[in-house]
Amino acid sequence: MTRKRSVFERMVRRMGFVLAASICIMFASILMLTVFYAIVEGDQTELGNDPPRGLFDWLYFTVITTRTIGFGDITPKSTLGKLGTIFNALLPASLFFGASIVVLQNFFDWLEKKYRRYRMRNVSGHHVIVADSELMESIVQEYELGGRPFICVMQTKPEDLPPRLQEALDDTSHYVGDPTRDEVLEAVNIREAETLIIATADDNVNLYVLVTAK
Repeated sequence: MTRKRSVFERMVRRMGFVLAASICIMFASILMLTVFYAIVEGDQTELGNDPPRGLFDWLYFTVITTRTIGFGDITPKSTLGKLGTIFNALLPASLFFGASIVVLQNFFDWLEKKYRRYRMRNVSGHHVIVADSELMESIVQEYELGGRPFICVMQTKPEDLPPRLQEALDDTSHYVGDPTRDEVLEAVNIREAETLIIATADDNVNLYVLVTAK
């Protein structure tokens, strides 16, 4: 039986793929551009009495252009070289920037979910509601009118909920999971809940949730 990966593990795997792919493409483009400059520019780029540029010089130029530093000590003279520099300034830097955004977005999403789960685990005197989305809407409306804190436990993802429920629920009042599992009810701090409302269309699910809660 395979172990189910945690959200953090899935996030790390996704970021690892994005980073690895971006880094490979970035280094491949740097290598190709270095060779490109060495072939296209040849001995056309000289400063004063300096000798013609070699591979290391063009590698240096490619890297500082990729990182948008641009010291100006080496400049391409040919039209092809200038076109290559435009490409160099856009593609590798954009890949690195895009990879950084993906990593940061995944990290902060994970951090936000951990914080909201922490808040759920520490809430008390709340009402845990387990119901189908068809019944959940009227139940939530009643609890909203009464100003009573509640957490809905459903296997339906936020984007699949009816529009009214999407507006009423957020990450602090909607937990996505199987309510018949111990860890799910523990995540919404069932021990400190004031009441447990069970209203699904499946009697077996209702019984399992009740047994699990006890």
